[in-house]
Amino acid sequence: MKKANIERIPPHSVEAEEQLLAACMMDQGSTLSKCIEHRIAPDTFYVPAHALCYQKMVEMYGLSQAVETHTIVEELKKDGSLEKVGGFAFILRVSNTIPTTAGASFFIDKVKELSLLRALIVRGSRIVDKAYNYTGDLAEFATEVEDALRVYGSLEKGKTLSAACDDTLALIDSIKAGKKAQGLAWPFRGMDERLDLAENGELIVVAARPGRGKSSFARQVAWDWSLKHGDVAYFSREMPVGQLPQLFAQSISGMSWREARRGHMHPHDLATFCQGVREVKKNTRLHVFDKDSTITQVISRIRSLRAKLDLKAVFIDYLQAYDMKQEKGETRDLAIGRFTRCLKDIALDLNIPVILLAQLSRAVEKEEREPRASDLRESGNIEQDADRIIFTHWLPVTPDGIAQDFNDFSLQSVYSQFIQVKNRNGTNGKLDVRFHRPTTTFVA
Repeated sequence: MKKANIERIPPHSVEAEEQLLAACMMDQGSTLSKCIEHRIAPDTFYVPAHALCYQKMVEMYGLSQAVETHTIVEELKKDGSLEKVGGFAFILRVSNTIPTTAGASFFIDKVKELSLLRALIVRGSRIVDKAYNYTGDLAEFATEVEDALRVYGSLEKGKTLSAACDDTLALIDSIKAGKKAQGLAWPFRGMDERLDLAENGELIVVAARPGRGKSSFARQVAWDWSLKHGDVAYFSREMPVGQLPQLFAQSISGMSWREARRGHMHPHDLATFCQGVREVKKNTRLHVFDKDSTITQVISRIRSLRAKLDLKAVFIDYLQAYDMKQEKGETRDLAIGRFTRCLKDIALDLNIPVILLAQLSRAVEKEEREPRASDLRESGNIEQDADRIIFTHWLPVTPDGIAQDFNDFSLQSVYSQFIQVKNRNGTNGKLDVRFHRPTTTFVA
């Protein structure tokens, strides 16, 4: 016997929508202000009449008009919308559904939650259709999944200005009590004082010419943070995951993988290096990915990780190695801007620092000078979106005035600097360091 095809009604609550509208009419715009703050829009409502009524209230609020029952009726009359929502009787009935605005926050959450569930149903249906009709384009499929994850991510409640003020006052109290500043400490001596702690929500661009240690910097920081703070995601297009254990191990052990590979290492030193590899193996909080090649894949992976882990930081090695997937009529600069904006958004959404590695142009070497923000390849959008820009710069001359020949590979220790040229939340500065070439490790 054939089953009847019963149409399923999307999740919604007529009562919650009406109660929210009633609350908006009762307190001279206070509840309406909260709705706007929580990104309640006309299309958040399931019932068309409710959406139309709410849209009119938002328009009135934007014009500083009193949002009350009789003024709403008058404004709906002016543009002929009163009968569309159900007339004066509808407005009067809705306005009397609740006695006070005490439950306004609950109504906001309920209406938004059900709206997001409806959005997920639409996107989920598209994902199922694409899965059944898969044509071999994983990137397109991943875009649909990312779209659904973005909707899911918006379920998180935004922080109000009032709550942010409370957080600031609490931070001041902790500073008065002598507690340490908030943020993630760098693993290099003196860097926190000179360049400031890494803060949650920051997009930090670390840039250099090829072979000048930007990846080494990122590996050292990622390793340190994974041990001290928790789960860290490291996206590597510079180097496959199979080559990374050796590089992490040589930083940990102080022994050169190159020497070990050539068979030139003393057995005792080789045992020390092997112990470093075992330390890498034991670290279950550093998660490395080398297959994701587009921003959609990277963002989808980050959100998927965040659903399972308390992610503390993300590293991207490096910007120019990723496929920008330019849209029709889009220049590469604009595509890069979309990439960096997505990374800044994920830093804010997840409240973690995102470290993005990038390349510098050849002008720095040709002109034999310190790098500038404008030296970033395709620099415009990177400069705009970055909260900080840090360069790993090898000095052509030592502090004693001796020239450093970087082509002389007997030169094992290179005088270098970390140069911070942009810091949206603090000051700029420099930190003198040395780069140990055999172990590709910075030492402050």
